[in-house]
Amino acid sequence: MWETIKSDVIEDLVEMKKYTGLETLYITGISMGGGLSVISYIDINHLGLFKEVKITTFGAPRVGNKYWAAHFD
Repeated sequence: MWETIKSDVIEDLVEMKKYTGLETLYITGISMGGGLSVISYIDINHLGLFKEVKITTFGAPRVGNKYWAAHFD
């Protein structure tokens, strides 16, 4: 799902940053949106567009592969 909207979201974030000058981005999500927030955080933070990217999720499923889940419980 993230891959289908990724380019549009990033394009919008670049425009938003240009017009607002915001330095901190907050990403939130509930349930499936929380899982999507975690996945999107990786790409958005990697851009380096914002000084700080914070994420808060509510009732989100675990995101990651079996290795990740087994080592961070």
